[in-house]
Amino acid sequence: MRLPKPPQLMTPEDLADFVRKLIAERWPESDSLDYKHAVNSSTQRGRLELAKDISSFANELGGTLVYGVPETEENGVPVPEPLERCGIEMESGEPERVENFLLDAIRPVLPNLFVKPITLREIQPKTLLVVSHPASWNKPHMVEFSNERRFYRRGNYRTVRMSEREVEAAYAARRAVQIAAEDFLRTADLGMVPSEGRFLRAIIYPGFVLIRREVMRESTFRAWLDKNPPAARRGDWIPFLDGVRFLSYATGAFHGHQFELRLFHNGALAFTTDMNDLLHAEKLNLALTEDVLKIYVLVPGAKAVELLGISGPLTVNVSIMGALGLKALWKELGGANWFTDPVRGPSALEKDPTSFVEESSSDELLGQQEQLLSRLVDRLASAFGMWRVR
Repeated sequence: MRLPKPPQLMTPEDLADFVRKLIAERWPESDSLDYKHAVNSSTQRGRLELAKDISSFANELGGTLVYGVPETEENGVPVPEPLERCGIEMESGEPERVENFLLDAIRPVLPNLFVKPITLREIQPKTLLVVSHPASWNKPHMVEFSNERRFYRRGNYRTVRMSEREVEAAYAARRAVQIAAEDFLRTADLGMVPSEGRFLRAIIYPGFVLIRREVMRESTFRAWLDKNPPAARRGDWIPFLDGVRFLSYATGAFHGHQFELRLFHNGALAFTTDMNDLLHAEKLNLALTEDVLKIYVLVPGAKAVELLGISGPLTVNVSIMGALGLKALWKELGGANWFTDPVRGPSALEKDPTSFVEESSSDELLGQQEQLLSRLVDRLASAFGMWRVR
């Protein structure tokens, strides 16, 4: 039986109600749900079992461990005992110790680990501990603890050791989707850039692309963008072979429009804009460019990641096209905080296009967007021979 919603997406109140429902309705254990009577992180055996259990979920379809729930068998299937018999007296700092151990004992590091204690009014002062992980985008994960160096997956009701062939298949699957993402820039229909004019293009694409078209989720994102157009710049949706594009009403040098935003069926997002509004006296205003990257790229990119259900690594590619010899307005960024050649000042762009790639993740785009934006601005500035003083 699949859980209707992963714990990572629930509020604390919803999570408590959800666990209460699991126990009250006696949901059976399955390939995505396991009950444990107690947390035993103080012994080597207990820690090993914990690492095996959560890595097995990450290596399969994802799943949840609920600690503090004794179980019994019903028709040969493990089910939870009544709520009044549940709960454990958890020591202070136990959830943190569990999380730290799992992050240390499993390689590669679990990317979406969730550890949360919850207290239900029916079992106070006792507590339950929820440990969960969705299907990992970076599997297979190996348990590396004590003398253990093995891979595990989830069976129907227990953890089982992965065979050599299963491990090979997991590595091959990981590499296959990485290659597909790497090929995206080379093969994707990003739209032709006019031969005249200067243009900025930024692309966000997931390291692990969506396997199939999610038409309903795409429609949800399009509806959000219609209500929240970048900088209040509205436009029309036009389909193309690999997705849909949002073409601005505002006029500019990009085929008569100021900008275009493309949403690909694989979850990638590509933004192309006329740079005229970013130029002053034949110099690129990097401060305004920073605002454009945030408003037109990172904000809609984060919403696309959220609504399309994308999880995992992301690659951001930024290109400046038709701008050979262009210089930068660096004082707009705060000249005292930046270093450049004291005589020449910022250098001119020497390549057309000038482009760079920055690695990120869905978690950073959603929760640490300013950190990613700072790195993008640093990379842009370095193209003009400028470095931020740290």
